[in-house]
Amino acid sequence: MKRAVYALSSLEPLVFGDARPFAPAAGSRSRTTLEMPHPSTLYGALVKELFSQRLRTDPDATRKRLRDFILSGPFLLVDGRPAYPTPACWIPAASNGNGLRALAVVPSDAAEGCDWPEPCAAGLAIPEMAAELRTKAALPPRVSGRVLADLLNPQPSAAVEIDELLPAPPRQRTTHVAIHPESGKARQGQLYSAEGIRLQRTLDNGNGFDSHSFEVLFALESPFEEELPESIHLNLGGERRNACATRLEGGREHLQCIEGALPTGPRVLLSLATPGQFEHGWLPRWLAEGMPCPNVGLRFRLVSAAVPGFEAVSGFGQTERNFGPKPALWLAQAGSVYFLEAVDPAGNPLGGDDLADLRRRLAEAWLKPVSDQPKFRRKGFGAALWGSWTPAL
Repeated sequence: MKRAVYALSSLEPLVFGDARPFAPAAGSRSRTTLEMPHPSTLYGALVKELFSQRLRTDPDATRKRLRDFILSGPFLLVDGRPAYPTPACWIPAASNGNGLRALAVVPSDAAEGCDWPEPCAAGLAIPEMAAELRTKAALPPRVSGRVLADLLNPQPSAAVEIDELLPAPPRQRTTHVAIHPESGKARQGQLYSAEGIRLQRTLDNGNGFDSHSFEVLFALESPFEEELPESIHLNLGGERRNACATRLEGGREHLQCIEGALPTGPRVLLSLATPGQFEHGWLPRWLAEGMPCPNVGLRFRLVSAAVPGFEAVSGFGQTERNFGPKPALWLAQAGSVYFLEAVDPAGNPLGGDDLADLRRRLAEAWLKPVSDQPKFRRKGFGAALWGSWTPAL
């Protein structure tokens, strides 16, 4: 297998959609963009750019080998450092002055006001909060690795100071005019605007608008003999906006496990770094049916979960067999958290030497996907961050 890590930057504002149409109607996406492309968007662009010649000359053999073409990501890089989705098991609270802190939400058998679904064994205990700690501010959508190490270990009464607010990629709105398809002339009065997102390295132009660098980090594993190129030019999204991915020497360090977050006992926290595809909506099939977790190989028992909502993903088939729009799928949002307990085949919590094996397996499965279907795992859906948790008394 050939392996490489890339950082992608845009050559123009990028527009990423989901399964909703671009329209002003209710429930539509009004010409705005997602902050990050879905993994399938990046995966499809990479396959087309890297293997289009192979697909034309030997389509059947190439499609078979593409089952082993694996994408890890996409993840956001802010000023050259990874930015991870904030785990959903924390709520905001005021800190000293104008600061912000996060309070842990952990499982508790005595949790009141919770109607948790099957097969959760416990609800979530919301921490008590004094009046002076209440705030209307929200936790940032992404945090640095240093803050993430604390957020992956929620404990009763735990509080984590959010002392580093990462900037969001800048957005740019442009105005366009509709063109008549036959005459090629502008249609009078038919203006529309589109919002794009700028993912680019810092430009030292002194205007203050480009003081931060934003890139998309991803890793590839290719089953073909050729070395992966140093740079890849991509047309991303339905509007085919231009972007360039550059190979990072030593980029694997961005994907390294945070050792301090890994559990020392059988209680395991799973937080999604990319949206996850699960057969039961928010619930992985391997949890519902007691099967080993993909890329880990061990069984887990679900104790509770904090899933903030769903995302929709769709696409457009390019081959003769599936040409046309693809049906929408619902995904568990990035940042969704699952409180698990590692168990043996008999259903007993792991202990002794098995805990060292658990920790090793989780380190190897850091940012590896845990989605149910293999075709979604190889596209990067359901990348996993691992931690530990302590229940409320």
